[in-house]
Amino acid sequence: MRVRVILFVIAAVILSSGCGGSSSSSVSIPQNSPDITAPTPENESPTQSRDITEPTPSPENESQDTNPIPEIVTPSQDITIQTQSFDFDTGTVTLNSGVIMPILGIGTYSLTSSQAENSVYWVLKAGFRLIDTARIYGNEDGVGRGIKRAIDEGIVTRGEIFVTTKMWTSDYSNGESAIDSSLQRLGLDYVDLMILHHSQPANDVAAYKSMEEALSAGKLRAVGLSNYLHAGRF
Repeated sequence: MRVRVILFVIAAVILSSGCGGSSSSSVSIPQNSPDITAPTPENESPTQSRDITEPTPSPENESQDTNPIPEIVTPSQDITIQTQSFDFDTGTVTLNSGVIMPILGIGTYSLTSSQAENSVYWVLKAGFRLIDTARIYGNEDGVGRGIKRAIDEGIVTRGEIFVTTKMWTSDYSNGESAIDSSLQRLGLDYVDLMILHHSQPANDVAAYKSMEEALSAGKLRAVGLSNYLHAGRF
């Protein structure tokens, strides 16, 4: 048994050094590693616990993605795609809707409400103008307090700040209420950009239509998607 082990080790060393000759021995390397992403219940609510990875929904009606290569689908009709315009001199990008967004800013994922408040306040004081949060982060209220402090002290005006937040999947069935709740927590009359945080084919179309209605009502200035990794997610 020891002789076999020694021979195996010697063969492995020879193969790894590229001098294996015409030996018929081979080493099988697994092509796919197991999925270690912890599932997140569809109706999860934000908490103060902070993970190091952003939560990912696992709705029952969404099939598990075992193929990392995006699916390529030919559209059945012509689709006009507008390209965003980046201006690195001004540090901004013009979105498809014509709204101008700063390129650099602060993200608040994993921050508590208190941490988000202080971080937003100081980053605005430092001259940045883009703030990113989300309902599932559980810190929209802190972000709002940080913005209010900066405005009250005359550091910025509301019109100078670009605020992005995201609707969570468990809220897609009542998008209008989700939008109003985010505005209330942020203490703002409008949000510059609201995004559907993750794919949820069961009702994300309805949620997107709610955002479009809020856009027309002046509650949002732009809308978008995130984490729609391939066509099967739509």
